[in-house]
Amino acid sequence: MLGLERYEAIVATGVGDVLTIALERNLDLIIIDNWLAEGSGVMLCRYIRTFDQATPILFHSAAVYEKDRQEAFAAGAQNYITKPSDPDELLQAIRELVAKGRDDQVKGKGSF
Repeated sequence: MLGLERYEAIVATGVGDVLTIALERNLDLIIIDNWLAEGSGVMLCRYIRTFDQATPILFHSAAVYEKDRQEAFAAGAQNYITKPSDPDELLQAIRELVAKGRDDQVKGKGSF
């Protein structure tokens, strides 16, 4: 789906892979699930925010409670979409976050 929109998607298989990629690459967006084999998405988001405050983070998760959403936002996420989701809704959120991140970069509010 992302390839059809001309986005390059990098798939990480675990928390360690995500951290390595986030440290080594300039990303336009990070998409996290709340439930990960090696820990929680909230924990991962908090850790990413210790070294990267600029890259937008989107949670795409089946964790549907308001508490889950609030924890993700408190950890530093910019958006939270629950599964199953409408593909158009997800793509729209991705477009908006990527555009905002690029706009912030141009204005000097973040580094990618």
